[in-house]
Formats: sequence, structure tokens, C-alpha cells
Amino acid sequence: MRTGAILALACAAACALPRTSSMAQPPPNRGEGGPGEAMAEAQQARLNSELGLNTNQADAIRKIMYDTRRNMIQLRADQEAARAEIEVQMDSDAPDEKAVMAACEKLGQVNAEIARNRVRNQLEVSKILTPEQRVKMKQLRERMKQRRESRRRESGGEEGRMREGRGRPPPGGPGDRRPCPSPGKPGAPDIGPAE
Repeated sequence: MRTGAILALACAAACALPRTSSMAQPPPNRGEGGPGEAMAEAQQARLNSELGLNTNQADAIRKIMYDTRRNMIQLRADQEAARAEIEVQMDSDAPDEKAVMAACEKLGQVNAEIARNRVRNQLEVSKILTPEQRVKMKQLRERMKQRRESRRRESGGEEGRMREGRGRPPPGGPGDRRPCPSPGKPGAPDIGPAE
């Protein structure tokens, strides 16, 4: 087996961390006043409405959402840097095994920190909510999960979009040049405290 194929398999294994999909998954940040901020505000308004948040709760959750978004900016930058390093090494004629493995390790660490950041966000929001609001939040998450699954079925999922010539290839499928799948990228972003 070629060294490149072995390194690719090792990277795939390093990237096979469980994905965390939650209402704590923030939307992508696209700058001050941009779509990321607008999406965060829309999520905040929806939470306020659906959960019946009081002013203190809304302000506390807004701060949590902001802090999460800020942390995710750096984590996503680190994630992309590690992916870029893996791709550069794997595309070279003689990949540096140590550099590839170090980048895979870094990517795994960043992915784990992203998952911890999302869970931490959920826990912080949960502490602010009343027991009744936590039940409503759980129901809201379930509805969002069902909507995402429904949209995926309707669009034929990743493979269906590829057969129709739309979208990216499924992670790890033919034509996929990404070294590892991106957490949180497939499907619509979750609603809840922002990223």
C-alpha cells in the first residue's frame, strides 16, 4: 500500500470524532453586522419568543451566544489551518509523515474542543432556564432535528445532490479532496445559542 494511502487512512481515522449537533451550534460569523450576526439575532429572538425568556435570561443567553461565536472563530481558523496542512502534505510528491500526523492530531484536538464548546454552551444556557423552559428547549431541538432530517430526505441527502450535479461530494466519497469531513457543515445550522 502506498505511503500516501496509508497517511490518508490515518488522517481519516484521526478525524473520526463524534459530531455534536445541538442547539448550541452557532452560525458562521461573517463579520460585524453581517449575515452571521443577523442569524444570531434571529436565533435569539426565536428563543426569546418560544421559551418565554425574561429580560435577564435573554441578556445572559445573548452573552453566552456572543462568547461562543467569538471562541468558534479561532477554533474554525485552527481547524482550517490543520486541514490545509494535511492537504498540502498529501498533495506533495513525498508527504512528510510526521507533519501529516501532527496536523491530524491538531485537527482531532480542535474538533474535540469544538464539541466541548458546543456542550459547554448548552450547559450554560440550561442553567439559566427554568425547568419548564428546559422542556420547551428540548422540544425545540427535536423539531429542528426533524426538520433537518426532512430536508435531507427531500434533497436526496449528500449523495442525491451529487448525482444531480449539485453540492460537494459526500465526505470520503469519490471526488472528495477534503482530508476530513467538516463538523456541522452538512445540513442547516441548528437554532439556538449562536456560534
